[in-house]
Amino acid sequence: MVKFTYKTASVPEELKKALKLIEEDFPIGEAHKPLGIEVAFTLSGGGPGFKYNNGKAAVSGSTICQVLRALASLRGFAIQGNIPAEFSEDSQFQTLGLMLDVSRNSVFTVDTVKFLLRRMALMGMNTLMLYTEDTYEVPGQPFIGYMRGRYTQAELKKLDDYADALGIEMFPCIQALGHMGQALRWPAFDGLRDTSDILLAEEPKTYQLLRQMIEAACAPYRSKRIHIGMDEAHGLGEGTYRKLHGQVPRFDIMNKHLAKVVEITDDLGLHPMIWSDMYFRLGSKTNDYYDKEAVIPPDVAKKIPPQAQLIYWDYYHFDENFYLDWIDRHRAMGCEPIFAGGLWTWTVFWLNFARTKVCTDAAMSACKKRGVKEAITTAWGDDGNEVDMLSMLPGLQYFAEHGYNRIVSDEVLGRNFLGNLGDSIDDWNLGTLLDDTPGTLTIGEYHKMYGVELAECVDSDAKWVVSNPSKYLLWEDPLLGLFDEDVKNIPFAEHYKKLSKDLKKALGRVKLGRPHLEFAKALADVMEVKSQLGRDIVRAYKTNDNDALTYICEKQLPKTIRKTEAMLVAHRKLWFSVSKPEGWEVIDTRYGALLARLRSAKIRLSDYLDGRISTISELEEDRLRWSSVLEGILVKELDEGNPQLGKDQKIILPPVGYRHRQIISPSIVV
Repeated sequence: MVKFTYKTASVPEELKKALKLIEEDFPIGEAHKPLGIEVAFTLSGGGPGFKYNNGKAAVSGSTICQVLRALASLRGFAIQGNIPAEFSEDSQFQTLGLMLDVSRNSVFTVDTVKFLLRRMALMGMNTLMLYTEDTYEVPGQPFIGYMRGRYTQAELKKLDDYADALGIEMFPCIQALGHMGQALRWPAFDGLRDTSDILLAEEPKTYQLLRQMIEAACAPYRSKRIHIGMDEAHGLGEGTYRKLHGQVPRFDIMNKHLAKVVEITDDLGLHPMIWSDMYFRLGSKTNDYYDKEAVIPPDVAKKIPPQAQLIYWDYYHFDENFYLDWIDRHRAMGCEPIFAGGLWTWTVFWLNFARTKVCTDAAMSACKKRGVKEAITTAWGDDGNEVDMLSMLPGLQYFAEHGYNRIVSDEVLGRNFLGNLGDSIDDWNLGTLLDDTPGTLTIGEYHKMYGVELAECVDSDAKWVVSNPSKYLLWEDPLLGLFDEDVKNIPFAEHYKKLSKDLKKALGRVKLGRPHLEFAKALADVMEVKSQLGRDIVRAYKTNDNDALTYICEKQLPKTIRKTEAMLVAHRKLWFSVSKPEGWEVIDTRYGALLARLRSAKIRLSDYLDGRISTISELEEDRLRWSSVLEGILVKELDEGNPQLGKDQKIILPPVGYRHRQIISPSIVV
């Protein structure tokens, strides 16, 4: 192992605490005797960098996190055995940050957030927001975050102190309009609902509550910045508000409400920011944030309080020109936007690194061309945070690399990830193959079909169609398979068998990544037997192959149950190692439902094979395609030599989407 030492007396005062903090999982310590590489630190102008000669390094940067980034880079070079005599980078942004979702069941423990802060500092990132819809303490409002694992003010104060020592600014990210359903469901908030998810605008008690929330959210932090959300308020003014005030233009409701909230932030000396999508949606005939035909009237734009900085969020496009256009549209509204990209952690169990990469490339390239100064990325926990949220680290490292490089190479990314965690990024990214469906078109293949040129920064090998078979095939009912017809020709079992073997090898190499890859392997093991279970049952039943049904009943189903139970254990272990216990009950019930249905399937097959029933009605009905060619789900032919496919067969995939969360059967979504 490469180790680093330093002499405390020569370390700038601002850096001393940061170096002590990273010692927890980074190989550095005070020099009591010559050991490893001796490092001297300097806080000075310029970006992160170092000079190296004969076992000694001079590491520098203009901020604490830039110095730590340079240190991680030095470690990466050292592990690879090729430290250059001199190395330097230039910072591309003033703000390089992360917004972490801790509102959808999983609330990271204080120790896990500290771990993440150390990783971010070693990436050179300087901003962290915890997205807390209701998972923060509001004195006088006990039902906000009730039994949801909310952070106490003491916990958040502790995190702010920790972040500050690492050179990272933390500030709150809450909601002041929509996405308030978790709190508004309680009777304590009767009279404050426009709809089940949206606060009632122009109601005096709403602003009394918002003042309490904003004061409480900001109290633990040094920063005077606050993110007040206000995105995706679908149905604004269409519920109780309409009954009270009649039909009012939603632009007017939005601006009046924002003005009142800004009065509160002004009074408290705060600097607010909001997501910008509602203005674009209200100007779109289809309520689409990215509608190129959307029109925001100039008088509406003028009424947006100038104190409220707009955040342009976009996780989806890999066309750089789209981002350039939308940055220009925000500036045309009279504001300098913050850009927010996305780490693809939603609707999956593991980060979709390939899609994260192509969207980040296009977005950050556009930001640099337009001179955007503040950029963050987001990690959302949709689906109840089933995802291993720390699987985002390769994507987060990739985003951070864009903060210091014009174009990010695989070489630089791999070296700096290695320097940060001591693990190979290739080992971590094996997890993304959980949703790599064999046969889907790549972006390059799709564009070639239509003669469209790709931008220089776009990875043409990334998949065009984003799918999540680890979700829809895991939770799919074994007797009522919604996707049996769609995936009948896809060799998922072979795919997951190979992935499991590769993950087993990687487990022998990784250190910090071990508990995460253990979970990924447990999922791959389940999917090897579960991904084709429904199709096997239908095929055997329809062909009257009782020998095959007996094998499924006595061997395949029990094996699937055992593997699912093992995955439950691995998932539970991972959850409780990184998150508070509240929220796990949601995931627990999903596994419970799946295991119950697997056991019921075994009973149904046993009853049929033993003659207690003459038919299994669930299997009599013909399977329909969830998707169709008309939906435009484009795929390519698999290798003609694959015995599971006919010569000219093509694969039709169900597209990824929120409708594919935890679907058990046509009647049950958990």
